[in-house]
Amino acid sequence: MYTWAKVDSMLKDWKSQGLSKPDICVKLANACLGWAYVFGARGDKCTPANMRKWYNAKGKETIKTKCKNFEGAGSCSGCKWYPGGVTLFYDCRGFTYWELLNAAGIKINGAGATTQWEDNSNWSEKGDIANMPKDKVCCTFRWDGKSMAHTLLYDGEGHYIHDSGEVKKTDISKYSATHYAIPKGLYDGPSPEPPTPTPPTPTPPTGKAIVTGKN
Repeated sequence: MYTWAKVDSMLKDWKSQGLSKPDICVKLANACLGWAYVFGARGDKCTPANMRKWYNAKGKETIKTKCKNFEGAGSCSGCKWYPGGVTLFYDCRGFTYWELLNAAGIKINGAGATTQWEDNSNWSEKGDIANMPKDKVCCTFRWDGKSMAHTLLYDGEGHYIHDSGEVKKTDISKYSATHYAIPKGLYDGPSPEPPTPTPPTPTPPTGKAIVTGKN
């Protein structure tokens, strides 16, 4: 598992190399594997103080029980989410929100998975999972009959990367997503400049030359 400092450094390198937005999204998601889940979070640093903040805001007992140094009186050393440095935590829609914002500069509107899905200004294309283009990075959702219960990042290579307990990678055959949506701006870009036309090479004149007189 990487620390946030390491991932941030790699992210800057990927951007300096001029990689595409979808490629950076996938690389960034894979670099975060193993990081923690906290309900409501969108990429907070995994510290006892931030765990307490979200526990006080959301009241989820798992936040308190999973943090081994919840009171902040001891050390985070030895915690699975402290691999020698600070990591980040999210919930499912917080992970995709953070991913797209940091990898591609795309802000997904909506406080939860359902409102994200329903806001058409977020998406250039969306529909049933059966119609998802298998070679494109996109967000996917699971409808439970009442709301979008979970959201995931599809990597364009047959896997979902999502935060469920912790950030994990799952083969698409092992998770039943129901809908997909391609973020606006992920593949849309400025139109390329049209090529400058090359002027035709002039053809030298041909024919007979008649010389009269002394010349």
